[in-house]
Amino acid sequence: MTKEIAFTHAKVVNSTQPLAAAAFTVAEGKFKQVFDNENTFKNYLKRNPCEVVDLAGHAVVPGQVDTHTISTFICKFKSAANAEGVSDALTLATRLKKAALAKTDEHGFVFATGWQSENLDLTLETLDELGIDKPIAVFNSSFHGAQLNSVGLKAIDKAGIKGAPKDGLLMGPIFDTFVNHARPTPVEFAKHFMAYEQSLAAAGVTTAHDLVIQKSDEVQVLKAMALKGLLKLRWRCYVTRPELLEGSLEDYGNLKFVGVKVFIDGSYGMKNAHQDRAHAYVDGSVSESKLSVKDIVATAKKLTDIGGSHAHLAAHCIGYAACETFLKAAAELRDSVYTKELTLRALHFETADDKLINRAKELGVIVSMQPAFSQDVKDYAKDIPHPEHVNPMKRVALILKDKFAIGSDSMPIGYMKNAALALNPPLPTQKVTDDFIKLLPTMTRHGASITNERQNFGAIKAGQSADFVVLSKLPRSGKDCDTTEVLQTWVKGKQVFAKK
Repeated sequence: MTKEIAFTHAKVVNSTQPLAAAAFTVAEGKFKQVFDNENTFKNYLKRNPCEVVDLAGHAVVPGQVDTHTISTFICKFKSAANAEGVSDALTLATRLKKAALAKTDEHGFVFATGWQSENLDLTLETLDELGIDKPIAVFNSSFHGAQLNSVGLKAIDKAGIKGAPKDGLLMGPIFDTFVNHARPTPVEFAKHFMAYEQSLAAAGVTTAHDLVIQKSDEVQVLKAMALKGLLKLRWRCYVTRPELLEGSLEDYGNLKFVGVKVFIDGSYGMKNAHQDRAHAYVDGSVSESKLSVKDIVATAKKLTDIGGSHAHLAAHCIGYAACETFLKAAAELRDSVYTKELTLRALHFETADDKLINRAKELGVIVSMQPAFSQDVKDYAKDIPHPEHVNPMKRVALILKDKFAIGSDSMPIGYMKNAALALNPPLPTQKVTDDFIKLLPTMTRHGASITNERQNFGAIKAGQSADFVVLSKLPRSGKDCDTTEVLQTWVKGKQVFAKK
């Protein structure tokens, strides 16, 4: 039995209003008592002496449920050189040579991320001149493309990736194939996953939905870490193929596999998204989607065979036509006795209008969106015919209510950065609210509802898991969030992060 700990002198925000007096106790990994009266709390301590932690007036909020992390994707490039801001080849060469000392990719690639073409004109010849006799891939800052050297071109051809352009600049489908092919060794993957998890904890995340588990060895590594008690956060994971679930939806303590994520349109960026003529970017894709309604329904049936009514089907749908495709599939699934109880999730939903949002409501589709992508309305301002349809989080939140949640897509991660972006977007149509306290449910209990666990976590409430975050102050505006720090993060009554 773990001892009871009392936390006092904090501004506790537990939904839409801060408690008048702030104190609570934690025992056995759960909130035992929550007090809104100072005298009641003092009397409780007299009857139940316990350790008291003075939070010195800092704010306390429920732990963030990040409904869209891509840890397994990020882990592929954790040891990559940082090319952000680099404007000369010599600096890039120095950083790549340092990264080359870490053997992180089973195909021998040396990676760099964050390249900005306006700072450095990078070509296959430029990389060849650096004198590094290893395959090199330098990813641009938006992760929509990569420049390879000559050795890199030969390496991907040997690995079975055909059709790469002779200039080594990978974009579109060939880029998607290359990124999916990149694989750290299992040992390196485990190491990077632990580091990524710690960065989430430091940002105030207590529950994370991982949405890009693509390989069997990734599944096995995660299971092994969970069984050894190495995972600090609560993970809810989606694989990209039903076969990776190995016949059942298993629960491994802090790790649970809940379903499958399908990619309906381009994996990386709105210009690769499956649009229609009325909504497309000037140079955006209006080609066929990666998956048809028939494909999605077939995957859903396989998933139901494995997990029954408890299974989740999530869909990557950025472009308007991709969103339409998923909702057409959702209608078929809801009409079938066999699949009507599946939990259906639309990820991104970045070009939806009221017609699609209301259709999602009718079909009981949950939508999780990313505040960071509101910036696309500025980045592609000349190309977008309907900017009011780009990341319309205000309308989605208003229409779907608790069926709407905010996730990060790991760009960036954490409470304060995502809250700041959500509270201060480029367009009014993208602003859910102008108050952090009102935004809070979309980052906590709504996310817990997705996996039907709202009764277990997502609020500071007696009987729920003691997942909470201590902030340096109680922010209200986006500007406040920019200057608010995460001081402590607790999961199941255990401190998993403390700012030094």
